[in-house]
Amino acid sequence: SDEVIAKANAAKEAINNAETLEAVENAESEGKTEIANQIAAEQLAAAKKAAKAAIDAVVPEGASDEVIAKANAAKEAIDNAETIEAVENAKTEGETAIKDQIAAEKAAAAKEQATNMLNNALQVAENLVGILNDVGYTELAETLNTAIEAANAALNNAEATAETLTTAREVLQTAVTEAYDAKMAADALADAKATLQGAVDTAKAFY
Repeated sequence: SDEVIAKANAAKEAINNAETLEAVENAESEGKTEIANQIAAEQLAAAKKAAKAAIDAVVPEGASDEVIAKANAAKEAIDNAETIEAVENAKTEGETAIKDQIAAEKAAAAKEQATNMLNNALQVAENLVGILNDVGYTELAETLNTAIEAANAALNNAEATAETLTTAREVLQTAVTEAYDAKMAADALADAKATLQGAVDTAKAFY
């Protein structure tokens, strides 16, 4: 860089101006140190610039305030690093913190969606239980209630994930479908029996 060349020129000028062998050696040593320090400073600055660009690259558009805060903390740690190794460590830790935050937010959003869908399924199931009880299908209602209890247990489990809540909803929906199908089959059988009984009663009227 221009700065390195300037320090080299300054060192050579100091050597030229030296009046003793000792002064020459001192000027040479100081010049080498100045040049090495300048090169190290430039390498550190380049490493910091690249590390901060890497941090920006893992922050998605529309990121939450929490993600942005972690990115800013990472860049501050990079700025404060005094060695290239420290810069790399700050970058790696920052990337991990940002990715973990993004993953946590996605998991929370997925869990919220799964919770809402399970609540909707529970509403349908509870409505069907009421209908089954009203028309006397108490055994079907009790079976469906068991599925409802299991779904509520999943819903109230603080450790539940989107996946477990989705599974609970699917199990509940299957139970609702089975209960509904059983009711429809029972209704059809009752209708068939009524029709047959009507036909028998009509036939009896002719005898």
